[in-house]
Amino acid sequence: MLQINQFENEIETVERESLMEAFYQLGKESVCPETPSFSKSGGETGSGGALSLLFRNTPAQRPLQEHTHVSDIEILSLSPDGRYQVQAIPWEAGNSHWVFPPQIIDTQNGNVVFGFEDDLWSADRSTWLSPTRVELKLRKYPGHRGRLGLTVIIECALRTAEYGDGTHIELALLESTLDGMLDLLG
Repeated sequence: MLQINQFENEIETVERESLMEAFYQLGKESVCPETPSFSKSGGETGSGGALSLLFRNTPAQRPLQEHTHVSDIEILSLSPDGRYQVQAIPWEAGNSHWVFPPQIIDTQNGNVVFGFEDDLWSADRSTWLSPTRVELKLRKYPGHRGRLGLTVIIECALRTAEYGDGTHIELALLESTLDGMLDLLG
């Protein structure tokens, strides 16, 4: 068993080095200034557009974890015209308890339209109401508050959200607003 584990570790190291080389090459060839690129050593060097779907440019602006591979990204839904996609990098919060923190990506330029700072938010469902409006059914792990979840409609083109009785807010305020709603639910 030890030999198998050592072999698997060697494969993971080679995969990680290959992925970093690919990131380096993509960053060199890129023309989009708003996305970080990475050197062969893994350090951030400046801009790189092709990496925008691989790296989060949510308010936290953090790259995917070292052990995360592009194949770990799950596309939850795609807008009818293909312009926007809801994606998540699921993680196991507990024994068979999976959390799907949603991100909405503009596929034309790779920018993140919306993403939660706190990876405890999980999308149970995403339904496109129009080419630019998506309804998300959300819960926050561990789910003891708001057990039925919260529903929000995000207008991707306008960068706004609608919740509750039709109240509209800027996406920058959405996460704190949803946290406040959960506090009220107890």
